[in-house]
Amino acid sequence: MELNLCRICQQFYGSQEGLCSKCYQVEKLKQSASETLPSLVDSLSVISEESKNSHSQSNPEICYYCHKRTGPLSFKCRCDNFFCSRHRLPEEHLCSFDHKTQGIRKLSEENPLIKAEKFTRL
Repeated sequence: MELNLCRICQQFYGSQEGLCSKCYQVEKLKQSASETLPSLVDSLSVISEESKNSHSQSNPEICYYCHKRTGPLSFKCRCDNFFCSRHRLPEEHLCSFDHKTQGIRKLSEENPLIKAEKFTRL
């Protein structure tokens, strides 16, 4: 049996399809990622379409998520819907508003970059 160097890294001897164990694992991951990537893209496009089709709530006395009557104790979220005390947090009602991007934008506006002038040596 003849041993050949790995066809990718050329450092170790390859046995599986002419690849060393490290390169074989990398290629295997690349193949599995290329197979699952189209399905992930399709599922993300469906989610984005659903978020675009979401509409604001007309009755503020009913929770948008569980349809429970809240009375005057409803909480309005940035996604323009009203929720009960259990579903008032964005994680609890699968909020369509992007809080992370909003926070990053707010921090960058409120905290400008300040640079001191360079000192000249004496």
